[in-house]
Order: sequence, then C-alpha cells, then structure tokens
Amino acid sequence: METSSMKMTLRLLASVLFIILAIAFIGRSHAQAAPLWTLTDDSSVGFTAEQSGAPVPGKFEEFSSEIKFHPDQLDSSSIRVVIQTGSVNTEDNSRDGTIRSGSFFDSDSHPEATFEASSFEKTGDDQFVAKGTLNLRGTSNPLELPFTASVENGVLKASGSTTLERLDYGVGIGEWASTAVVSNTVEINFDIIGNQ
Repeated sequence: METSSMKMTLRLLASVLFIILAIAFIGRSHAQAAPLWTLTDDSSVGFTAEQSGAPVPGKFEEFSSEIKFHPDQLDSSSIRVVIQTGSVNTEDNSRDGTIRSGSFFDSDSHPEATFEASSFEKTGDDQFVAKGTLNLRGTSNPLELPFTASVENGVLKASGSTTLERLDYGVGIGEWASTAVVSNTVEINFDIIGNQ
C-alpha cells in the first residue's frame, strides 16, 4: 500500500514538473519570437538604373510588407515584401509607361514583384544580410540583401541596397535586351521605419 502511494506521489510530482517545464518553454519561445512591424508612410522602396550613362532613380508608390524582425531573434525573423510594379515612378510619364509595358515589367501580366527571406546573417554591428528569393516578371532567383537595422523604443529602422541583373528576370526584351542604352545592372534600395 505504501509503495503504491509512493508511486502515485512520484507520478503526480512528475506531471507537475512536466507542466511547469512546458509552460516555461512556451513562455520562452513566445518571448523569443521576432515582432511584427507596421511600416510608416515614410518607408520607401526604390531603385537606380543607368540610361545612356546617366543614373535614373525611381521608386514604387505602392508596396506591402510582412516583416518579422529583431536583431537578437534572427531565427524567428522573416520578410515578405510585395511591390506593385505598375506603381513605378521615375518622374517621367513616358519612361514609366515603357517600364510598365511588356518590354520591361509587363505589369498587366505580372502586377507584383515579391521578395521573401527567412534566413539572416549578422555581419557586424547593426549589419545583416537577408538571404531570400526575388520573384519578378514570373521569374524567381536567389537574392542576398545587405542592410543595417536597429530597434529602439519600439521602433525599427532599417535601410539597405543590393544589385541585380535585370536580364536575369527577363526585364528588357526585344530592342531593350541590349545593354547599350539601359544597363543590365540595377541597384535596389530601401529605407523603412516600422512600429509595433
């Protein structure tokens, strides 16, 4: 009888200990989850191309994002940015029309460009690299995006840039496949501010 009672007591203690450990683990996992940020209107996504040897800066007026990030919680961080290619703005209506056309973005058939990443590497103080995939004009390629980021007083500030080859995504067909006028290399840049 005493042995049976002791076994029941041990089982009860083991169950309580298991519950305590489970609660502690869940709380710890929750605490380590990277926060989700809502971008402010001051955030921007842009690019710089080169036409006839001169830089041509532009930006996208419409984009959405789901950014979960914290410098100390890279394992649970992720980025998904969706850009409306038809919202391109280089402050030249004729040029913007050409960029939206089937010769470049083909915005009617491919209205969205998407960058997604869930792998991050810290390369220095407030310096990181997001390793993900860019889908543009129906073509997906790996893309590494170096950036700086900091979180202070519940505000995320991040900026970065990288280069890509437009022809790798079929951006520029027909006469525009030539790099004599428009360079193949395009710089992509962003500057964001996020609140929780």
